[in-house]
Amino acid sequence: MITADTDIHELIAAKPEFLSYLMQIGLCGLNCGIPQAGTIATVAKEKGFTNKQMEEILRQLNKIGENSSLR
Repeated sequence: MITADTDIHELIAAKPEFLSYLMQIGLCGLNCGIPQAGTIATVAKEKGFTNKQMEEILRQLNKIGENSSLR
């Protein structure tokens, strides 16, 4: 399960398909080809996301994770 304390680098390393979603919502940008470092919570707060928005992000990430593991 993906939580607010999940490290973004570890998340993307485990399932690269998460990068597209994180970039789409503006949570993760690439810095010289490397995703932004930190946990989902840390980066979300730095980017100005609310707690409610972060809950939705986590819900979507877990949904993506469930769908990708079915393949």
